[in-house]
Amino acid sequence: MKVTVLRESGYDEALLGLGLSYGLTSKLTFEEFLDEKGANVYDKLVGRAAKLCQQDGGHNGFMQFIDITLDIKAPQYFWNQWDTYDIGEVDFIEKDKIECSRLSESTMHTLGEHILAEDDFEYPIIPTAINMLIMQGASTEHIKNELPSGFLVRRIIKINYKTLRTIIKQRSTHKLQAWHNFIDAVKSQIEHPELLP
Repeated sequence: MKVTVLRESGYDEALLGLGLSYGLTSKLTFEEFLDEKGANVYDKLVGRAAKLCQQDGGHNGFMQFIDITLDIKAPQYFWNQWDTYDIGEVDFIEKDKIECSRLSESTMHTLGEHILAEDDFEYPIIPTAINMLIMQGASTEHIKNELPSGFLVRRIIKINYKTLRTIIKQRSTHKLQAWHNFIDAVKSQIEHPELLP
């Protein structure tokens, strides 16, 4: 599994919006607010965000404004569980809307393009049976039927900090090591790990 944070944005905008709730930024333009970095209002909101981020039920809504784009190459069994976090699904534990967008590598178009090797899978396997199907020109459906769930698939994922927080809370004690690898990789690369559990 490989996880790379490609881009992160929206932290300052989230703080500006958070400040509106407390009347701290109501009279400031975004540029004026950015000029406050290191000053009283900005620092006060950084502290407030650090406290509110751990409170669910709408108190940490500002986290929805902080977007993260991830490049993830993970085994199919990881993606089967990831699909829990598709757009518009509701997390019944927290009653929050889950937001996640994805662009995925297509096994339909990539299978058969090259002979499979050990690094196409999460753990080493001998892909000879699958390669025989590829070389014999078997249908993609037949090849996919034989493909182990450890086959690596790459996706570009766009989520926000609030969704990421939900994922981490729900998966931090999961039995699959892939979830621990994902959480550790993301936390080590993001700009504001202090906002996550």
